[in-house]
Amino acid sequence: MTQKSEKKVKGKNSCIKEVPYIVTGFSRNMKAILQFMQILNPMIDDIKKQAPIVDKLFDQKGKEVAGRQILAKSKLTSEEIQIIEEHFAALRKISPSLSLLKKSSFLILISYLEFLMKDVLKVYYYQHWEALQDKEVKVSITDLNVSSDIEELKKLVVEGYVDGLIYKNWQEQVKLVLKILGIKDQDLSSDLDLINEADKRRNILIHNEGKVNQKYIRESGKNIPIGTELKITDSYFDEVYNEIYVFGLILLTYLSVNMKNVKALHWILEEDVFELLKKEKYSLVLKYFNSCKKIDFIDGELETESQVNYLLALKYSGMQKEYEKELNKIKTSHLQPIFQLAFAVLKNDKRKFCQLISKAKLRLDEWENWPLFKEFKEDEELSKKVYQKLKKKNAKK
Repeated sequence: MTQKSEKKVKGKNSCIKEVPYIVTGFSRNMKAILQFMQILNPMIDDIKKQAPIVDKLFDQKGKEVAGRQILAKSKLTSEEIQIIEEHFAALRKISPSLSLLKKSSFLILISYLEFLMKDVLKVYYYQHWEALQDKEVKVSITDLNVSSDIEELKKLVVEGYVDGLIYKNWQEQVKLVLKILGIKDQDLSSDLDLINEADKRRNILIHNEGKVNQKYIRESGKNIPIGTELKITDSYFDEVYNEIYVFGLILLTYLSVNMKNVKALHWILEEDVFELLKKEKYSLVLKYFNSCKKIDFIDGELETESQVNYLLALKYSGMQKEYEKELNKIKTSHLQPIFQLAFAVLKNDKRKFCQLISKAKLRLDEWENWPLFKEFKEDEELSKKVYQKLKKKNAKK
């Protein structure tokens, strides 16, 4: 529920990936690129701040000023000067590449969404082979020769057909993916205009050195002077990243439900959505759940878990009226003890919460990590009591 899945999901070695493999691949790729940017940005800031100081030091050395005079001006020992020179000489060499790394990260980010949509289409058309009945598909002699059976041929045909679709306009691709997954525009909270603009910005970064041209203005709908150089700022990258991440999770949730894959749904809710809650990204959690309101999560436990986490996002977003309205709809008598405990917390019923701790088999890691208990842990007396009880229980095992 709140404990992260430890099992790694592996996919078959074919062009048609299994749904859990697509889910975990997207999740890990998105987290990896975010971690990279979190390392890269401080490095860029460090070089910007230190460059003038180091440049001055290098200039002094370059003028062959006597060693004592250098120390007097810089107030550094000779050993410290050597360390600075060695450290920043290396950084100076790579500093011209840092902006390129930032742009490259942005290009990869957009590509991850493209890869995801491609995988979704492949899974759909392979599972719904009849959908290609009236489509124009090409089969090469090579395809026929390398196919060991009809299933292998079907995979090659699907891959060829989907590869052709990817060259279409990005908005048409999205429209097709939403249609086959059964997602209606009015049910989707994602900002597709922002993602569309990011796709167009990606194109001019590749083909026009990042400078606005007439095609960008026409396709993005932005009224920006021609020739303006578009930057990938930290705030812009974060905004696009968040939108793509949540949009991807929405697509994957619908795909998992359509394919009736509970394992994939578990990963999405217990890894990605849970992590967003821990990071207090409540607006993103709401965007996700608001887009998945009509979804049947198949598994009863997942359905209830999604209700709890949606309510948490409403509560911590300050949407009190909506929170109380949704909370009052829930009947808890038939639920497992752990969820009865969860709703006791949501109703701020500390007495019932304490009564249910043992029955619900609450774990110490759940108490420490689940954002559900955020406010209860602020009660020092209660927090100490619960912690000691769970720690003692954990020690007996």
